[in-house]
Amino acid sequence: MREYLKYNIPYFLGVVIVLAAITFAAIHVYKPLSAQTPPAPQLSTPVSISLGEMYQVKGNSMFPALLPGDFVILPWGNWLKPQVGKIIAFNMWQINLPTPGFDFTVHRVIETGEDKDGWWARTKGDNMPEADPFLVRQMNYIGMTWGRVSIW
Repeated sequence: MREYLKYNIPYFLGVVIVLAAITFAAIHVYKPLSAQTPPAPQLSTPVSISLGEMYQVKGNSMFPALLPGDFVILPWGNWLKPQVGKIIAFNMWQINLPTPGFDFTVHRVIETGEDKDGWWARTKGDNMPEADPFLVRQMNYIGMTWGRVSIW
């Protein structure tokens, strides 16, 4: 029995280390964004992953929920309507606002509603003093974020 344990201890230690690394990564990758309450950073070009795309945060309007350099995960398709308290991504160029150097913006939804043009969402960056001066509509809505990957 001692022989068996003597030769298998490195194997068991390796398994424990791998399981600890997987658990650590899972906790930090799938950390829910809605639990954090701090307005919305801009995003870079996408990196494809199996469930959607990952975008890197460039601005600090969502600090401390999202830090510059963090990645947000956006699912393919925008079938989920925005919900109050959730962080969404949208294109600013379709709202006719200048966004030099940014493809998309992510902000937290603070109000939703419907009118003759369909649904809308009012957004605000967690680090911004006031809500955005426009409504996000379905035509410029990209999707609700599923999580973040932090580099810090």
